[in-house]
Amino acid sequence: MEKFLKLLKERYQLEDEQMSVMLDAFNKVETHKNEFLLLAGNVARKVYLVGEGIIRVFSDDGNQESTRRIAFENEFATSFDSFINQVPSSENIQSLEDSIVYELSYANFRKLNETVPAWRAFYINRIEQAFSLHYGRIEAFQNMTAKERFDALMDNRPQMIARLSNKVLASYLGITQESLSRIKSQA
Repeated sequence: MEKFLKLLKERYQLEDEQMSVMLDAFNKVETHKNEFLLLAGNVARKVYLVGEGIIRVFSDDGNQESTRRIAFENEFATSFDSFINQVPSSENIQSLEDSIVYELSYANFRKLNETVPAWRAFYINRIEQAFSLHYGRIEAFQNMTAKERFDALMDNRPQMIARLSNKVLASYLGITQESLSRIKSQA
């Protein structure tokens, strides 16, 4: 949380009096490995800032999991459509390690958007980055082979390969665990 507040202060001119508003808005929560923070079918009422650990957002149709988002330290995770529109989620949110997260309720999220300019500027920037990231993932799925997607991930987010299980990594890349094992053995 400290690193996040420092970023807001340096890059978005977070004022000292607004810092206490920010600190009051977030609630520190410790989670255990494999603990669910949201189950599909429920409304996402919180967004999570990862202090320590890993959080994933994924769907599960009963036959196959599809990991849509991985959040490491100082990154946010939620079921975005559910959170913004306050509708039931098609996604699950799960801790992949024992983690410390800072949860921000929907009400506090809206309050920060209205009262803390540094938060609002940060939020707009994050939306733009998330759109770009998801657009890039769509492009990768349409135009790259599984090996090319793995290599791009190795270049851009090597911590994913180092810290995620093959099952989760394969579901993020949209390939089977067997294909991932073959690709890793050739790398």
